Amino acid sequence: MQRSDFLRTTGIASLTVLGGAVCITPLLTGCAAGKYIDGTEASGTITVPLSAFTDQPSAIVRKTGMMKGPIHVVRNSDNTFVALSLLCTHKGCVVRPVGNAFECPCHGSEFDSKGAVLSPPAKEPLVQYATTTDGTYVHIKL
Repeated sequence: MQRSDFLRTTGIASLTVLGGAVCITPLLTGCAAGKYIDGTEASGTITVPLSAFTDQPSAIVRKTGMMKGPIHVVRNSDNTFVALSLLCTHKGCVVRPVGNAFECPCHGSEFDSKGAVLSPPAKEPLVQYATTTDGTYVHIKL
């Protein structure tokens, strides 16, 4: 077996094993785990389709335009939405969802599901954005 064939085979096998348990992207880049979606930006508002939340209640909107970083959006049971910046307020690292909380991989800050600080070194909560929905789209005001 040639070296390139061996690397391809072992790489695919590794991804298959890991893919069943975890999202590969966070392991390679340190990004937050979850369903990623794209939004459309206009006049300081990010718009994402409501249909993005039919199979699961949360998604991460990828950084675009005026956004400083990714935004975690959660659909509540009453069809309201909570949108939190995933940038740690300590040094700006991208936090990752861990259960019903968020954890900063850089310095260990932890935040609850609403963005409040659970443990330092961060002192300020995650930035929360106002959201509205029109039945077809979720609008996130930056």
